[in-house]
Amino acid sequence: MKRIVWLGAIASPMLLFFAGFVAFAQSAKTESERKVEEMEVPVAAQNAIKALAGGARIGEYAEEIKDGRKLYEGSWRTAFGTVDVLVDAYGNLVEVEESVAPASVPSPVRSTIEKMYGKDAEVQFEKKTVILYEAHLKRADGTHEVVLSPDGRKIEEGVEQAEESAGKNGK
Repeated sequence: MKRIVWLGAIASPMLLFFAGFVAFAQSAKTESERKVEEMEVPVAAQNAIKALAGGARIGEYAEEIKDGRKLYEGSWRTAFGTVDVLVDAYGNLVEVEESVAPASVPSPVRSTIEKMYGKDAEVQFEKKTVILYEAHLKRADGTHEVVLSPDGRKIEEGVEQAEESAGKNGK
C-alpha cells in the first residue's frame, strides 16, 4: 500500500512536468519558418508573390507560422538587397520587407540607431510595410473604427460618440 502512494507521489509531478513540456513545445510551434519548394506553396500565393516580384527571379520560398496562421514568403534580390513578401494561402498581401539604402532612411531613425549603438555600428536597414484594413461604421452610439489584419484579426477598435449622445452626456 505504501509503495502505491509513493509511486503516485512521484508519478504526479512527472506527469505535470511532461504536460508542461508538451504545452511549451506546442507554443514554440506557433512561430516558425522553414524553406519550401515552389510546388509546396499554394497556387494563389505563388501567383501573388510572382506578381509582386514583377518579373524578378524568386530566389527562395518559405512557409511561416505567425500567430498560429500559415503564411508564405517569397524573396528576390534588388539593387539594394532583398525584398521579402509575406502572403496568405489565398494570395492576400500581409507584409513587405525590403532592403533600403541608409540615405533613404529618415534621419530620426538613423540618429536613434547611432545613439543606441554608436556611429561606427555597421547597419543594414529594411523598410517593413504591414498591411492592415480599416473599416468605418456608423451606428446609433457613434462612428466605429476597426483595424483588421488580412486574416480578419481585430488589431484596434475605437468609437467616436454621436453628437446627440455626447451632448446628453455633457449636460
